[in-house]
Amino acid sequence: MIADRVQERRRVKRFVSEEPVQFEWKELGQTGGTVAYDISSSGIRLNFYDFVPLNTELALQIHLTTESIVGCLGRVVWIERLRHMERYQAGIEFLDREENIVSRRMINQFLAQHQEKE
Repeated sequence: MIADRVQERRRVKRFVSEEPVQFEWKELGQTGGTVAYDISSSGIRLNFYDFVPLNTELALQIHLTTESIVGCLGRVVWIERLRHMERYQAGIEFLDREENIVSRRMINQFLAQHQEKE
């Protein structure tokens, strides 16, 4: 089977997440909401109805749980159109900026707790 031969290229483990995410497209001032597909310590995969160009910076409000919302800055590192749909899926890399330090720490704590439950 082809899937068995595909080598995993991700540097960090991803965890399934179907929580809501609000975003602001910084350059256009456009806001919206979507649902996460998965999350890791380095980024998040999101679904969009519109194409978002590579390297676009987004301000994200990520719902880790219903009680825990984390603000984080990220940029689009890949995007692809979903087959047979008018939707896109994009990989967002969390930026290594000072304003992301606390948010990334909170995401890492959430992921560590999630890993313990597996």
